Formats: sequence, C-alpha cells, structure tokens
Amino acid sequence: MAPSSTTSSSNINSKGTTNNNNEINEDANSTSNNDGINEDTNSTSNNDGINEDMNSSSSNNDVNEGLDSYKARPRDHVRVFVAYNGKWKWDGKEWLFENSKGSLMVVSKYVTLSQITDILNTKFNVDQDSCGLKLEVHYRFGSPWFPIIEIEDDHDISAFISESSKTKLPLCVTPVLKDDVAEGVGQDEINPDIKEESPHGRKDDSVERSLMEAIMDDDWVKAREIVNTEEITWTSKLDGASLTAVHLAVGEYKDIEAAKDILMEINPELLVTMVDNDGLIPAHYAALYGNTECLEIMVHYNPECLFILNDDDSLPIHYTFAIPSIDTFLYLFKQMKSDKYKYDKFFGSASGHKLLRYVIDEGLMDVAYELIKDYPSMATPVYEKAETPLEWIIRKPDLFHSGTHYNFCQRFVYHHVPIENISFGSNDTADVENQETPKKDTKYVRRCLHDVISWVYVKLWETTLLHVPHVKRLKDDKVKHNTTIKLLRRICEELVQTNTTDLYDIPFCLAVENDTAEAIEVLTKYFDRSYEFTKNGQDMYELTVLNRSEKVYSFIMHRKPYAKLTFKLTLDDDLNNILHLAGRLAPIHKLNIASGAALQMQRELQWFEEVKKVVQLTQTQELNCNKETPMMVFRREHKDLRKDGEEWMKKTADSYTITAALIITIVFAAAITVPGGNDDKTGKPIYETKASLIIFAISDAISLFTSTTSLLLFLSILTARYADEDFLYKLPKRLIYGLVMLFVSVTSMMVAFSATLYIMFGQGKAWILIPIAALTCLPIASFVTLQFPLLVELISSTYCHGIFGKKKHYRQSGANANRKKRS
Repeated sequence: MAPSSTTSSSNINSKGTTNNNNEINEDANSTSNNDGINEDTNSTSNNDGINEDMNSSSSNNDVNEGLDSYKARPRDHVRVFVAYNGKWKWDGKEWLFENSKGSLMVVSKYVTLSQITDILNTKFNVDQDSCGLKLEVHYRFGSPWFPIIEIEDDHDISAFISESSKTKLPLCVTPVLKDDVAEGVGQDEINPDIKEESPHGRKDDSVERSLMEAIMDDDWVKAREIVNTEEITWTSKLDGASLTAVHLAVGEYKDIEAAKDILMEINPELLVTMVDNDGLIPAHYAALYGNTECLEIMVHYNPECLFILNDDDSLPIHYTFAIPSIDTFLYLFKQMKSDKYKYDKFFGSASGHKLLRYVIDEGLMDVAYELIKDYPSMATPVYEKAETPLEWIIRKPDLFHSGTHYNFCQRFVYHHVPIENISFGSNDTADVENQETPKKDTKYVRRCLHDVISWVYVKLWETTLLHVPHVKRLKDDKVKHNTTIKLLRRICEELVQTNTTDLYDIPFCLAVENDTAEAIEVLTKYFDRSYEFTKNGQDMYELTVLNRSEKVYSFIMHRKPYAKLTFKLTLDDDLNNILHLAGRLAPIHKLNIASGAALQMQRELQWFEEVKKVVQLTQTQELNCNKETPMMVFRREHKDLRKDGEEWMKKTADSYTITAALIITIVFAAAITVPGGNDDKTGKPIYETKASLIIFAISDAISLFTSTTSLLLFLSILTARYADEDFLYKLPKRLIYGLVMLFVSVTSMMVAFSATLYIMFGQGKAWILIPIAALTCLPIASFVTLQFPLLVELISSTYCHGIFGKKKHYRQSGANANRKKRS
C-alpha cells in the first residue's frame, strides 16, 4: 500500500484523537468540523487535524485509497490509524504524541510484526539500512504511569490489533538510528528534537542529569516524560556509579506505583544484567530498602534475580539485614526455598554461613535452627580460625533467659506463659471401662477436672496473648530462648559427630564471661573437657570470679562434683588464690547492674563473702607475690568505689532528712490545733465522738512518730564511719528502715489531712469523700512510683536470696536433667 499524504502535523493522544479529544468519525456520509480524522468522502474539513476530505485542497490520494480499501476490506481485515515521527508529552491529563503525521492503513487481523514493519517502511520511505522503526502504544487513558508499551513480538502486535478494533488506539511509530548512533551520527537527521550522545552514547549527559534530578525530586511524571521524549530508557546508566532509574525506583527513592509500572515495562531479562559498579542488581536495592512489593514483581518476572551475587558474593537476601527488614527477609527466604536446587547450591556454601551470621545477629533463631538442620556443615567454620556459629550465639546474651533483666511481674508471666499447645488428655492409659472401684472413679473425676482446668488455662492465655502486647513479647522471648538452646544442642551434636570438638574452647570462655549458665550447661554435657580450658592463663573458675558471673558460679557449685575443692586449689602465677581474685574490682558493666555506688559496693562485698565461704580459713590470710592478703587487695581495689558509695549514701540520707523534718513540723502543728475547735466549757474537742476526728488523731500520731524515727535513722547514716564492712548490711539496713518509716509517715500525714478536710467541710456530705480520696492517692502514688524501686532493690540485695540464686532451683534443675537422661 502506498503511503498516504497528510495535512499539517497534529497532537495525537492515546485514544487516537487530536488535542481536541474528538474520536475518529467513521460516518462516510457526514461532515466533521473537528480536529479528528474526517472520513466523509463528500465533505470538507476545516480543522488542523488529519484531513481526509476527498475534495480538500491538499493531496489526499493515499487517504482515499485507504478509505476505499477500508470500505471494501474483507472481514478478517481491520483499519489501523498510524501516528508517525512524533514525541511523547504529558499535558497534565493525558499523553500526547506531539508533532506526529497521521495516516490510515488496512491490515489483516493476523498480521505479524515483520509484515507490518515492512508495510510501514514502504509507506514512510524509511531507509532500512540506517534506521529502524519503534512501534509503541499507550493502553491506559488518562494515566501518567501505565507504561507506554513497545511492540516487540507477534504477540504484542496481535494484542494491539485486537484492542485497536474496539477502541481505535493509534499505533505510534518512531524512526530510530541503528549502528550509526554509536558512531556519533546525530539523531537530528531523523528527529531534530532528540539530543546528542551522552557519555553513555551521547556527547553530553544533560538528559541523564535531568532524569536523575526528577527521580531525586520524586517527580515521576516528569521522569516518565523524559524517558518517553528523549533518547534514554529506564535501564540507562545515570551516574558514575552506573545506577539506573530502576535501581533508584525500587531503592532509595522508591515509589511503589512508579516502580511497579517500570518493572512491568522493561525486559525481564535485564533484571539480572543491570548492575552498578559494585555488582548490585535492582533486587539488591529493593532488599536493602525493604521494598517487598517490588521484589514480588521481580521474582514473578525473573526468579533468577534471587540468586545473583554481587562483587562481595552477597545475595539480595543478605541486604535485608542492612536496615534491617525482617518481613522482606522472610519473603525472600520462602521464595528461595521453593527452588531446591539453587537453594542448596548457595546456602551450602560461604553464602549460607554469611546468612546464618546475619540471622543469629537479628535473633531469628527459628530460621537459624532450620538452616543448621538443613545444612549441618554450617556448624563448622568455612575456613580455619574463623568464628563459629557457637561464638555468634554466645556473644549475644539476650538470646538466653539469663541475659534478660525482667521485673517481678515480667518474671511471673515469663515462667507461666505457655509456648506450646497443652494436651487436654491424660497420659494415663488405663481402661476406663474397668474403673469400677471408688478409687478409680475418683481418678477419672480428677482427670476430667484437670482437662477442664487445662482448657480454661489455655483459653485464658490465648485471650491474653491476643490483647496484651507485653505478654505476647514475653512469650516470643521465651520461644526464642528455648529455640536457642535447641540450636546449641544441634550444633554441639554436629561438632561431636565430625570430631571438631576443638572449636568450643572460645565459646565456652565467652559463656563464662557473659554469665550464660544455659550455654555452660549445654557445652559441658557434650564436651567433657570444657572445664579444662583457659584464657590468658586463667581457667574457668578464675574467669567466673573475675567476671562476677554469679549464674555460672551457682551452676558450678550446685551441679559439678568437687567444685569447692577446685576453688580451694586455684592459684595463679602471682600466687593469688581464688579469694584474692574476688577482691579485685569487677568489670564496669557488672558494677553498673546495681544502681548507686553504695549498692555496687554491697554487691562486691557479697561476692567476697560468698567466695570466702568456699576457701579454708588459712587462705583468707595468705599472701600473694605482692605480700597482700585478700582483704588488703579488696580495700586497695575498692578504695575509690568506697568513697563514691559514702558520698552517695550521705546525699541520699541528707535529702530524706529534710523531708522527714518537714513532715514532723507539719504534723506536730496539726496535733495541737484540733480540727473544728474545742468546747469552751470542757475544753474537749467539739467532734470528740466523730469517727473522722479519731482517724485524724491516730493518723497524725503515726505520721509524727514514724517521721521522727526515719529522721533519726537518716541522721545515723550521716554520722556512720563508712568502713568497707558497713556497706554489706549496716548501712543498707538503716536506709531500708528509714525509707519504710518515711513512706508510712507520708501516707499517714495525707490520711490525717483528708480527715481534717472532711471534718471542716464534709459533715453530712458523703460525696466529698470521693475527691478527697482521689487527691490523697496522688502524692502517695508518686512516692511509691519514684522511691519504691530503690527500696525494693535494697531489700532484695540485703534480705533475699541475693545475687547467687536459690540453691533449690539449681538442685531441682539438676534433678530434672538426670530424670530426663534416665527416661
């Protein structure tokens, strides 16, 4: 078919109309006064659009030919409107193919891409040696972001022909240079609006900079306009780091909608070949910034992007831990497992060890356990002297229950919250039908009652977990701690089977230093020689005392035979026995566990006294190479801490002394001024028989006596001698009694004041008790909230089981372990 002649150029939008948005008029017997295509063969068009008037002044022979062909076309042919050699532009409402030349052609419904390309080359006299044709179509009307699709194969042209027959979409054709572009031939020969070559193929990089700036400004509409109107694509490299718009769209400047459309537009094969200078593909960037939605699209189009290594041999899944993004990691991990061959290939190598390290660092112990179970070789390092998974785990004390610091309520919930489904049934397998005796009937009733209670127990916890976030967090912590122990056992089993038991010496010393008793229990179970390891010439017992690892110390004392004898025989190169080591100052992170220098000093004295119970009496007076006894070492090492403790204790007592003196002044004055006044004749209080006056008198007296007692206790602290031994019991006890008396004094004072208010203003007005009680609770609650934690810590460290735990706990745990072993 010969190419049709056209009128002046027009702007064709995605509907196949000109900029006046008038559709193609197919009425061959009507007159059109619009800018659209006029197919009236007997009328004249007075507009700037494509003029198809058979009697117009311009030459329209080819259009007439196209119309005659269209009227006589077979049923399996369709009419196609072609817009040639234009430039895409977004006008704020829709995309326009500016300055294009329009033409009509009739083609078969089954035309191929090569056939229609040949027709277009002939129609527009294209020099096929130097130029090619780019065929595009825009399907979504009024959207700046649905990609302008390039027709690349027969399937695309078939989809266009089918859609065009319904909606009259234009086929937008642009001539592009072939090999001459790389040789420096300007695009002006084809389209004068296209700029010169950039460093990536053009003489300047203004287009790349413009696209980069648009993306950085989050102006994706402008970015789309640049891509559609300039010689640049989404996959072009924009800067010296070889970043493309795809890297930026799914990464740092992510825009979900824009990124989705870009990914749908580009060739999926490019998802694994677009790399920056560090070998990162877009999937690496999407994983880095937690863009799970774009990763889903990339994986859908090209699953190979999951297994592309960068220059550091890192997969996209490794980059999810940079920020981190756990949800993105879990998605990638699930997708990678679905490809068993490649999953085994990568995770069975150094990439798997690296991933295991990241997983452990983030506390994803269930994933770490799954990796070790699937690839037992991960339990050993990939090369000699590398860190082992045992070290990675034990370096994180928060993965163990012993590394957490819960308050009383949290400890209660932690120990009682279930982490597995509780079986409602009983393990008793006795025949129910033969339970004829009353004793068996009683057992049956008890079992039914137990099932009911268990059901209520489980439902209660399920409801609590759904509605109380703090309880759910404690449950998750408990699951993590239990999974960590399972993972440790699995790693130890693998080390024993592979005869690589020399890899647990460093983890064992780390467990002692971090006071991780659970890890010590697991390691000593699998490795008999664990107790013999040393670090810097110091064995396990010396490390336990020097690092103040009270949980490990209690474990050794109550679970290891002859532990006391071993402690007695401990002697280092400087002739220091175990008590000399206990006299040294604890590491700063251990001291900071206690609040205040006085409590820190008390904690150090408790350690010294505890170790003193283990050694013989003569060892308490032994001299080391510096001619110092253990007590001399303690006083020298703790000289500064004792001074700090004295200063802390005096400042605390001084503050409470002022408070107690003020309370004494107030309540004494209130005692001699009776509320309501006295009877002039008898001198007795007017409200003598009222309960409110009795409450006032009792509360005022209690407040006066307790505040006086607390004042005397705080004064005794100020005048104490502050010897080292006083910090163990004497000074803490005085501070405890003083705080208790002061708390009772404040409470009684507020009750007395409330009774006074009721006597003066509340006679016969019961409702006034409500605001009085509410206001009374405010200072009392403030005192409890602010001062009660210090009081609890003082009482706990002075009178409770102390820092070494309950002996029966370790004995019970040992009994449970032996029972499990026998079973």
